[in-house]
Amino acid sequence: MLLSAPTLQENRKNVIPLSQFVQTPSTYGLVVLPNNTLYVAEGGPNSPNIASMAATLTSTPPVTPILVLVGTGPVGVAVGPGGVSIYVTNSGDNTISIIDVATNAVTTIGRGSGFDGPQGIVAMTVVPPAIATQPASQTILSGSTATLSVVATSAAPATLQWYQGLAGDTSTPIEGAIGSSFTTSVLTSTTSYWVQVTNIAGLVNSNTATVTVTTNQPPTCTLLVEGAGSQTFIDPLSVVASATCSDPEGAVLTATIDFGDGSAPVSVGQSSNGKYVANHMYDRVNTFDILVTATDNVGSASLPARYSWTIVPTSNSPPVFSGQSATVTVVLRSPSLQPEAGDIPVHYCDDTQRNHSHR
Repeated sequence: MLLSAPTLQENRKNVIPLSQFVQTPSTYGLVVLPNNTLYVAEGGPNSPNIASMAATLTSTPPVTPILVLVGTGPVGVAVGPGGVSIYVTNSGDNTISIIDVATNAVTTIGRGSGFDGPQGIVAMTVVPPAIATQPASQTILSGSTATLSVVATSAAPATLQWYQGLAGDTSTPIEGAIGSSFTTSVLTSTTSYWVQVTNIAGLVNSNTATVTVTTNQPPTCTLLVEGAGSQTFIDPLSVVASATCSDPEGAVLTATIDFGDGSAPVSVGQSSNGKYVANHMYDRVNTFDILVTATDNVGSASLPARYSWTIVPTSNSPPVFSGQSATVTVVLRSPSLQPEAGDIPVHYCDDTQRNHSHR
């Protein structure tokens, strides 16, 4: 029978035989919307129909149904959240169809996804997906590629599709770009992209991410690091990083120096001697990779310049840093403990293994 009212007891006079609508209705393929529109699955393994009709509480047969083509052998029917969609299980071709109530447009999912003779269906309260992190615009050199990514959240399984063009324009889908990130082809002109995320409850479009292609060449940097401690190593953990950076277009640069110990990178401008200089105090003995990058006024960044710096414990330290000098005092005594007449010859060897003699 056909349920066409809030309760059967109150509306027995409006009970309508299903044979008025479909030839072979399924056992439980029936739903009613808040506006009293009924959806009835017409069963049978080869049937591709579901009947929809507006049967109000005062409707009397015959009522002419609207046949909506879904998958093969529709069986279970359920109303989606908010009554905007109808979900249908199709046991004949192992799919699920989603009917847009406003237009009766049908989207079918599940082919090849593991369904095997689906029967009943329950539409859970699912909301459309949301985008937590939008794909970001970026600037690249002509002849390069760009990698775009998105972070989406969805309570139900979701699919993604990237498109070329402005957000909402689905005319140019990118073949195979169905993941959370994708890498463009080699670009020689500025191009825009966006991504659409879809789940069973709806879809959401990302913002447009524009990949700007430029002929601007990035800056380059070299890095020198020196110890800033005294010759007596009162302060052996202090260093000075000095970077030399240049830009092919002569742009004003900003350098960022990362001292490699987990502290925040330091942003520095050009000093009066043309270098980019920063001081740093380490809090432990270790080997640190110090990096510097420079960025020009259009956001083009250099490759990192690297310098490996090892902090030597004070007890094991040489008396000076490289490039510094020191005075070495030697106390001499004669074997006989008696003063020697004349000069005493002294022989020593430096770190280059060269012999020296003094009197």
